Amino acid sequence: MSAFTLEIVRRGETPTVADIVTLPDGRLIWRQVEALALLIEGSDGAFIRVKNEKAETIIRAGVRTTLASIHHCPCTGCPLKKALAKRAAAAIGPGDGASYFDKTTLYPCEAGAGAARAL
Repeated sequence: MSAFTLEIVRRGETPTVADIVTLPDGRLIWRQVEALALLIEGSDGAFIRVKNEKAETIIRAGVRTTLASIHHCPCTGCPLKKALAKRAAAAIGPGDGASYFDKTTLYPCEAGAGAARAL
């Protein structure tokens, strides 16, 4: 089991710790990054930074890039992809996507493309 710290970083602001997760396989962290991206409002210039237990940055991804990765996920049953599509169809803000998915049941395809992108 590995612990990861997910931070939201905005230009000119102190990074905010958004979540700390423990995962059995580090390759699964990307789905957590994608879920967090759906919750960030005002994504212009914001990015998500993930640090491992040694406080080393292992992922630094722009929010818009992360949202695009959800859109391009080949898993048609992905709850994050569905949330992103519903948000786009309703033209609602980024933070409103939280009501469309349960973060504890992400990706039925967790061993697929989403996990591979985290390497």
